[in-house]
Amino acid sequence: MARAPLKVTVIPPQRSQRGHASLWLRSLGLLQALTGTIAIATTLITAAVYVRTVQTQDEWNQLHRRLRQLQRDERYYLLTREELAHTLREAASQSQLVPLSPERVVTVPAPPLRPLREAEAPELPALMQFPSGY
Repeated sequence: MARAPLKVTVIPPQRSQRGHASLWLRSLGLLQALTGTIAIATTLITAAVYVRTVQTQDEWNQLHRRLRQLQRDERYYLLTREELAHTLREAASQSQLVPLSPERVVTVPAPPLRPLREAEAPELPALMQFPSGY
């Protein structure tokens, strides 16, 4: 038995009376554009946050390196100060220096106050005088 060929009928898509795409199709297109915009904005924001995070870590590392250097310098200066103090104490104990006491302190009275003189402006030579525009 031979079959008869099937007849295929193509039905054109229905459109509204004005010829525009249906409301459903337009809303899907709008949703696609909106989600694309949101995706791009989210990607840009994520990239900005990542860059800022890397910058912050770099700044923190630099400041931490500076802090460690300052701590090393502080230890060095403290050691040097104590070494100098020790050297001075040894030098003082080996010399004939007299310990400081209040009855041996010499005070020098302040000089009397003199009236202030006004300073005279020196005369400039002719070559040094400039026009008043300067």
